[in-house]
Amino acid sequence: MKKVIIIIFAILLVVGCEKDTQKTGPDYSLIKPKLELSKKQEKQFDNITSKYSELRTESFANARSGGKMNREAMITDMKRLFSEQGNELKTILNNKQFDIYDTWLQKQMPGRIGWSPELISQIKDSLALDSIRALMIDAVNEAFIEAYTGAHDNYHGNNEAAKQYWTEFNRNRHLSLKKVLSEKEYALLLELTKDVKFKGEHGK
Repeated sequence: MKKVIIIIFAILLVVGCEKDTQKTGPDYSLIKPKLELSKKQEKQFDNITSKYSELRTESFANARSGGKMNREAMITDMKRLFSEQGNELKTILNNKQFDIYDTWLQKQMPGRIGWSPELISQIKDSLALDSIRALMIDAVNEAFIEAYTGAHDNYHGNNEAAKQYWTEFNRNRHLSLKKVLSEKEYALLLELTKDVKFKGEHGK
């Protein structure tokens, strides 16, 4: 049992490291030229996006200050702030401009990166794991999420690079579990997760 706990912490420390500075929003300079903004619109656009970038940064910092961050709750809060940002941008952009902005933004929004709660529950039930080893599944999955999102600056905007990082961290996720599962359990894990594939840089 002690060996299992040691492995969990080793995984979190080695592949779960995250950079202290995280981007909490997309690079709007990439979309501004496509919007063909007037000078007045550009100033308003910059003010609104800067305001919400600061709010997202503050929200992220507050979430981390309490200890372990609930990533799903954080994603929900980020989407809320993006929605409010969109409502304000609608007041300064025409319909065509907003559609261009909204289509671009949706491609920047993160989806689910790790195993879904439903899949994790299925894994735990199918492998009949005790509470400690069930915790191990959560820890390894969280380590995968932390490693992949922590490397974001290295693959941002490069889907092929993102796929390479995802593939490597997914391989580490499976190898970590292979060390603590029986041969039969690991074979079942592979069967349960066989349809989990890379879905794009943002998990879509």
